[in-house]
Amino acid sequence: MKKVYKDAELPVFEIVCSEDANDPTGIRLLSIVADPAIEMKALMFSEDDIKDYAFKIDSEKQLLVGPMMIANKKILRKDDDGNKYFVVFKPETIELMVNKFMMGDNNHSINVDHSNTMVQAYIQQLWIVEDPYMDKAKKLGFTLPVGSAMVQVKILDKAFWNSEVKENGKFGFSIEGLMGEQPIKMSSVVTDKDMYDLLIDELLNDDEIRKYFDNKIKNK
Repeated sequence: MKKVYKDAELPVFEIVCSEDANDPTGIRLLSIVADPAIEMKALMFSEDDIKDYAFKIDSEKQLLVGPMMIANKKILRKDDDGNKYFVVFKPETIELMVNKFMMGDNNHSINVDHSNTMVQAYIQQLWIVEDPYMDKAKKLGFTLPVGSAMVQVKILDKAFWNSEVKENGKFGFSIEGLMGEQPIKMSSVVTDKDMYDLLIDELLNDDEIRKYFDNKIKNK
């Protein structure tokens, strides 16, 4: 029988970024998406839940706050040939990438769904989690490992806020840029359906299993 690989058996690759300020590796854009690869969405604040947080935010400010990168979290991806693998961001790499991104004056570099459509928005805050229990991220309802990056984005376009954020649920964050030597968009993930389809393909192409079900059908 063919071997069906479990998640734990998939290869894991570490995302790398050069410390050289002139090297193009790093984050180029922050993208607002409905299904972020890190599988955690930002918080969309409303007037009803302002009182639950440590700092004052109201719905008129159109703010999104959430994880940008989670340290050491395995993110499932697949290449152009359909091969599955994991990538991870180490804490030191996240810090380096955040520093390069901010030094490049990229706080307005925000698009939607990794498209060419730029969002009228800017990054108000971007910070690294230093304590999983005392960090502001925890007060906002996120439990994140040390070294993760949090971001707070101010949406200036009210039409975008109403149609894309409120109606279409686009309030997650995903990064885009050059990771190592290859361009990579971190929003591309393998879904449960992908894993299901992989399993079905493996089973249907296995000769022993096919013969078993062929015999079962003939003997009916």
